Amino acid sequence: MRPPTGRASVPVPRVLLLTDGRSMRDSRALAVTVAAALDAGMDGVVIRERQLAPGRRRALGQQVRAAAQAAGSSAALLWAAPLPNQPRLAGGSPGPGPDAMTADLLDGVHLRARDPFPHGERPALVGRSCHAEDDLRHAANEGCDYVTLSPVAASGSKPGYGPALGVDGVRALLTRAAYLNPGAPRVLALGGVEPGAAHQWLEAGAHGVAVMGTVMRANDPANVAARLVAEVIG
Repeated sequence: MRPPTGRASVPVPRVLLLTDGRSMRDSRALAVTVAAALDAGMDGVVIRERQLAPGRRRALGQQVRAAAQAAGSSAALLWAAPLPNQPRLAGGSPGPGPDAMTADLLDGVHLRARDPFPHGERPALVGRSCHAEDDLRHAANEGCDYVTLSPVAASGSKPGYGPALGVDGVRALLTRAAYLNPGAPRVLALGGVEPGAAHQWLEAGAHGVAVMGTVMRANDPANVAARLVAEVIG
């Protein structure tokens, strides 16, 4: 059973964007690309950019929040762990999980496979990156609201996590992990998701899709985002 949330409820996104400024082809600002995706109807954003200094990362979060408000979007906005105000241990590894969700937090946090679950006041949304059946079960047991499952297809952004699962692999994995029941964390298919083929992941049991390079590297991110939204959300 999921722990009670300490913040207002936020729906799990169905078309989630993970930011990656380093993959962008030209000098357009990351915030502008995210704004275009939000304006096109994408309903979730995970702000990664862990390489930025905390102050710059917080400022980016403020820009993204402002872009969502300007677009009239109620999209879920999340930090990728660690949070901008979260201390790090020697060697650059993240310190203990956040004990309090401060104003630096947006709507929630997206955890890597081995990041600790948040302590104390629980954010509205907690997601986790998963790549195997054990990951899915762990995320369900600890009370995650959603997971990204990757790579579902061949992807330049997810080359180090084994072969692509494919549609049949996703369906089989979710069935084995009992992920096709209403109480399980929602699954977002990630890795190699493209417009025109996004619906196949829904048919395999996913709640929605998550993308990174598909939008971040696009010449026309608004068009790509709009196509994904139309295919997944309608």
